[in-house]
Amino acid sequence: MRVVLVGARGFIGGAVRRELARLHPDIRPVCITRGQPPPGDDARWISMDLSRVSVTTVRRALDRAAPDVVVNCAGFTGRSRRGLVDANARVVLNLLVAASDMRRPPRVVQIGSGAEYGEGAPGRASRETDEPHPAGPYGATKLIATQLVTSAAESGLDALVLRVFNPIGPGAPEQSLAGAAARKIRTALELGLDHVELGPLDAFRDFVDIRDVARAVGIACATEGLAGAVLNVGSGTAVTARMVVGTLVAASAYRGRITERGAGSDRSQRVSWQEADVTLVRRLLGWRAEIPLERSTADLWASLTANPHATAMSSRTA
Repeated sequence: MRVVLVGARGFIGGAVRRELARLHPDIRPVCITRGQPPPGDDARWISMDLSRVSVTTVRRALDRAAPDVVVNCAGFTGRSRRGLVDANARVVLNLLVAASDMRRPPRVVQIGSGAEYGEGAPGRASRETDEPHPAGPYGATKLIATQLVTSAAESGLDALVLRVFNPIGPGAPEQSLAGAAARKIRTALELGLDHVELGPLDAFRDFVDIRDVARAVGIACATEGLAGAVLNVGSGTAVTARMVVGTLVAASAYRGRITERGAGSDRSQRVSWQEADVTLVRRLLGWRAEIPLERSTADLWASLTANPHATAMSSRTA
């Protein structure tokens, strides 16, 4: 199986690359990145901003790679509306058009987001058949990408979406709740601070280990008959952000106080509950989340302390 992996340097993309190597040791994916390839990496890299080049240029790159599957893990979570549109929608459009134009079109696996749903009803899991109501521009641009994929599938392209909820685990970026909290706890331990200040932690989210996410991607790459599917990838259980931070505190053995102040993020204020209904992904992929939250946060803490100079990942994961 020949794979083109877009966004291989990001949190999800890096995990997918490792999982593909585990499942198929003979696979050396072609990795497309906006920036420069990492030094000393033996993968085949293409430096290209897929949102800024023509469809013809994208198609030529895909023609040279001749992939069976294209996996798009690229995305942007920042505040720039142009950045959101470019990374979350325009990249997907260019990939889909280029793939459709190929003599032997590859399967396209798009990494979507639970943010596409917006606010969920407390106690109810979001189903793929629910009408999405994204609460902000990030979810809105990811929803546009999903709609582009399903439209391409209706036109004959073998394309699907894995709608990932809140990925967590080793390497979690600072833009994420767990990544930010872990770094603040690390700083408090280093400086001997007796408290860590975070925003409100009462929102409910569905957290899923990044390694479970990557495993779902690996299965989707090799499973036939999924064209047009949109599949939730989550644990199937909503927990409070406070519980996540509590497991990080336990993993770090931090003895100080966690204080909750301020208004919190815009998304936390607008989306107080999200949980994934994972019935469909279990039926079609035979997949379910296996790694418990406590292990995810313990491994996140271990990855952060193993690299004391770890810095925030870019909000753009291409």
